[in-house]
Amino acid sequence: VSGVAYEFRVRPRIGSKWEAWSAPSQPITTLLVAPFFRNILGNVLVDADTTQHRIDSIAGKTVAFYFANERAQSCKVVTPQLVQFYFQLKAAGKEFCIVLISLDADEGAFEVHMEGKPFLAVPFSESELREKVTTACGINERVLPKLLVFAE
Repeated sequence: VSGVAYEFRVRPRIGSKWEAWSAPSQPITTLLVAPFFRNILGNVLVDADTTQHRIDSIAGKTVAFYFANERAQSCKVVTPQLVQFYFQLKAAGKEFCIVLISLDADEGAFEVHMEGKPFLAVPFSESELREKVTTACGINERVLPKLLVFAE
């Protein structure tokens, strides 16, 4: 959760024997938004209605980058399952956000892809940014869809 301090402890296992817990670490405070997200996604995401959301809206959530193409048959199979999974997590009270990194060829396909989905997305007009994210995450456009999950 954003702004909350956490302490960590380690309990090593040597062979089949568990050792004692370590002393707690110094408190670690989470950042509002990990610099990685701001650097790679920019400052604004959009939803299915093209409403803009500041990057800070994903602060403190588990974030999944979903690389997909509306016209790819495998994406047409996986996307509805991912939407269902998203709603199951939300119903369980989990802070989870899916960011679509569209690999669609045109804006019309992107709009169809986003229609009715609970996703945020890098705006389609930001082609250089979408390409940067795809490259930085090592995504091969011939092997879709891909889901990368980051816990902040």
